[in-house]
Amino acid sequence: MGMKTSKRIAILLVLGMTMLLLSTPQPIAASQLATTVTINDAFYADLDGDALEDDVSILITIRIGDGQKSPGKSEVYYTLTLPSGQQHRALVKIIGKYREIRLALSWFDAAWEPGWYNIRVDAFVYGVPGVSYDMAICDFDPPGTGNGDPTIKVSFW
Repeated sequence: MGMKTSKRIAILLVLGMTMLLLSTPQPIAASQLATTVTINDAFYADLDGDALEDDVSILITIRIGDGQKSPGKSEVYYTLTLPSGQQHRALVKIIGKYREIRLALSWFDAAWEPGWYNIRVDAFVYGVPGVSYDMAICDFDPPGTGNGDPTIKVSFW
């Protein structure tokens, strides 16, 4: 091996080690998480005035971590699972920038079975950087009355 060949090999090894170190994942502290989703409350009530407590209200908060860019678009997927295993699903798309947003989802005529209900909220936030994701789960126990077709209403609180 000549001197030029050994120098090339040494340079390639140094470049290879540098690339390996740069591509090693770095740990992220919990305070630096790009997105956090919190279910603030989930409960049943007579929200539509039909004298039946068969409606579900879900209050959530989405926060963007310190030092992260505000998102341009977000998608929030709700899955309400009844005691029988039947599921209702909803998707709420948010267009616009925010640091914190609070959503109230009213699910009318959705709680007709007695027993424990489960709500799962999955949030995909675009542009924080790339795509950020978080989810939250909550169980609650409505009385189980009514039999209408489930519908939703979304508001900010």
